[in-house]
Parts: sequence; structure tokens; C-alpha cells
Amino acid sequence: ALALAFGLVPEDRITRVVNHLVGDIVANDYHLTTGNIATKYLLEVLSARGLHEVACAIAAQKSYPSWGFMLQHGATTLWERWEHATGTGMNSHCHPMLGSIGSWFYRHVAGLQVAPDAIGCDRLIYRPRPNRHVTSARATLPTPLGTALLGWHKTGEQIMIEAEVPCGATAELELLLSGEGLVISESGQLLTPAHLPAGVKDIRPAPGMTRITLGSGVYRLVAHERAAQPTLSQT
Repeated sequence: ALALAFGLVPEDRITRVVNHLVGDIVANDYHLTTGNIATKYLLEVLSARGLHEVACAIAAQKSYPSWGFMLQHGATTLWERWEHATGTGMNSHCHPMLGSIGSWFYRHVAGLQVAPDAIGCDRLIYRPRPNRHVTSARATLPTPLGTALLGWHKTGEQIMIEAEVPCGATAELELLLSGEGLVISESGQLLTPAHLPAGVKDIRPAPGMTRITLGSGVYRLVAHERAAQPTLSQT
């Protein structure tokens, strides 16, 4: 996880290393085998490499060792150790090091990120990633330009998105939906390349997704893939 996170793996071996990492996770039944330092990067690497559902399966675990195991045993703060120990055996019952999962919740579960080349948070990336573990999320981020917000909820084949982009900033919204049957609306108005509602700067297809550039403002988007119409054949 660390080697992948810091770009230490040669390009021709990345796939092999990722496969080894996932193989180890599966062999441990989606439980953590990391400690203080690598836990943060394990989840980040998986989500960044298109394995977000694997990362969510780890985060959703309830048996030892996991965050859920702590919750199942009444923890209201993060323990220093994964084991259910008490007294001096636990060392610390309020140890923030494993709280690194918090940044992953923002960046990959809610999908609210600051672009790597942003200046003063003027460029944001919104990446909703619904899956079988997470069907809704909402996050806000205070920035020098104002509050950035991304909330989303998936029901069936439809995803509803609430987005707020601070004054002077733009956000790149990435939807894991594409194709001719895709229908997107903003505040009830159909959104197409030929018709962009106020504030929407651009909409364009990308491999396996659709990208929408949003200017400053508040948005209510709904997206779904329209079912294919049956065709009649002549006999």
C-alpha cells in the first residue's frame, strides 16, 4: 500500500502489486492487516485504483480487527489497539492515529476533493461513488472561498446530487454513468451539450463516465440511464 501510494512501484509492475494487495485482503476476509502508518494509504490506494468497493468492504467490517469491531464493543473514541482490551492493556482509549479513515470518508465516500492543481481551493472534484455498501453520503468543506458541499443519494438506477460550489471556484462532477440512454437534469431542466442550465459550464463524455463542469452556485441534479426502447421486427 505504501509503495503504491508514494509511486515507488515501477510502471510495469503496478498491476502485479495491486493484485497481490487485493489477494492479501481477500485472504484475510477483508480485514485490516495494517497498523499506524499504512492504514490510511490502504484505503486511499484501493479507491484511487478503481477498487473502491474493496475499500468500502474493509471499512464496513464489524469483526476483529476493524473499526466496526470497536463500535460493536461500545467504543465512542478510537482505541490504540484493535483488540478489545481494558485498563492498561489498551494503552490508550482515545488514540487518533487510526482516525485517518476520516479523510477517506470525505475524499472517496462522499467524493469531495480539492484538485491537485488548485490555488486556494478554486478547483474542486466531486466524485459520487455509490456501491452496495454505500448508497448515500453528504459532506461539507470550509474553504477560503466559502463552503463546498456534495451530497448524493442513489435509488435504483437513479442518483440525486446536491452540490454547492463556492464563489470564484469551479467543480468537476464525475458521474459513473454514460451512454446514449443517460438523462441528466439540473433543477428540473434537461442538461445536454446543447442546453446548459445557468452555472453549468460544460458536459462531456469520458471513458466509463460523464464529466460536468460546474461554476459557482447551488445545484440539484438527477441522473439515470433510460431503459432501451423495444424495437419491432417485421416478419
